[in-house]
Amino acid sequence: MANPTEAAVQEQFQMLRKGYLERLEEKIHQMEELGGRLIQGGGSADDLSGLLQLAHKLSGSGAIYGCKELSQRAGDLEVFLRGLPPQIPLITPSQTARLAEHLESLLTAYRQNA
Repeated sequence: MANPTEAAVQEQFQMLRKGYLERLEEKIHQMEELGGRLIQGGGSADDLSGLLQLAHKLSGSGAIYGCKELSQRAGDLEVFLRGLPPQIPLITPSQTARLAEHLESLLTAYRQNA
């Protein structure tokens, strides 16, 4: 049986995790919007930068809150995005397809944690 301190810590962590998962929905939505614009060819350097920042944050925070697969997929997306040219028109069709694959993988991991 857990001692009262451990139980309190676990309860606090579960409350924090619940809040994280609630905020995560908005972050995933933002990532879908930014990625969608990039995939459709109407994205900007700011969209790429915003998506990269969100992927980076999610990569770190996901593991802390027990979303290891989501964290891994966000890390994969981050690595992929860092390899893209900062000039959006230079993104090739194959890179666009890979971006779509990375986003779909991230969304699948999110749905498993939601």
